[in-house]
Amino acid sequence: MEEFAQREARGRNVIMFGLVETLDPNRDVMKARDIEKIANLVKLVSPDVSCPLIFRLGKHSQGRTAPRPVKLVFRDTNLAQAFRRDFVRKKKDVSGPPELRGILAVPDRTPYQTRIYK
Repeated sequence: MEEFAQREARGRNVIMFGLVETLDPNRDVMKARDIEKIANLVKLVSPDVSCPLIFRLGKHSQGRTAPRPVKLVFRDTNLAQAFRRDFVRKKKDVSGPPELRGILAVPDRTPYQTRIYK
C-alpha cells in the first residue's frame, strides 16, 4: 500500500539528467541561473506546460564531474506525462533543438521501481 502511495506522489515529478550546472561562487546566483535555464528548456519542449518547482538533487561539490540531476515538479501527473512525451518527440526529431542532446528525462521512481528497472 505504501508503494502505491509513493508512486502516486511521485507521478507528477520528472527527473532530468545531463543538464550542465551553472558555476558561480554565489549559490543564490547559481540557483537562479539554473532555474532560468531549465524553465526556458521546459518552454522550448512544451510551450503549454508550466513547471512551478525546479531544483537540483544532491549536494553541490566543486570536484564533481557529472552535473547533479534536476527534479521538475508539475501541478499534476498529466502535465508531467505531457512534458515527457513532448521531450521524447522533440529529442527524436532530427531537426529538433540541439539543446536537448545529451539530456535524459525520466519519471521519478520509487526505490522499489529503481531496483526493478536496473
